[in-house]
Amino acid sequence: MDINIYRDAKELANNIVRVVKQKKEVAVIAHYEIIAELFKELLITDNDIMIGDVNINDTYYNSYDKEYLLAVCAEDKNICIEPAFRENTGYFYVNGDYTYIHSDACCSILKNIETEETHEFSYEWEMDEKMDMCEEYINLSHDENDNIHGFTQSFSDGNSYSSYSFYSDDVEIVKEQLLKITGK
Repeated sequence: MDINIYRDAKELANNIVRVVKQKKEVAVIAHYEIIAELFKELLITDNDIMIGDVNINDTYYNSYDKEYLLAVCAEDKNICIEPAFRENTGYFYVNGDYTYIHSDACCSILKNIETEETHEFSYEWEMDEKMDMCEEYINLSHDENDNIHGFTQSFSDGNSYSSYSFYSDDVEIVKEQLLKITGK
């Protein structure tokens, strides 16, 4: 899975609209703040996009703090948003053509994605904040039980970003790979 760095939600929205115009279904998985901003930008970017079933609330109002699924249907350009996690069943399955998953999303979702293309994404400002702290950044992904199931290592040479992602259900293999790249 590759990582795409976008300037902002507007650039991601433009990319999603291009994909939908090719008659492709698009799903985006991210937390509230990212989905809310992207939803707004999608409505601004394409006047043909319609609002379908939208179920999204700030954590303050409903205490739901996990990811949301934003889906854009290629056929009628309806946007639907709903929580990606169900208390009884966990994360539900995502299928279709393209899925964009935010770099801060729980890696447990990955095993439930069955799409032609899956892309991890982040915004430049997020990467800049992380890179300001150091020239190398490692983001650990945890499942709903707080076990490490993967990581993304990002580098900066001052002119560009590079990333390496690794995910596995076997925690020991993840730890081995993490030790290899960190040298610790």
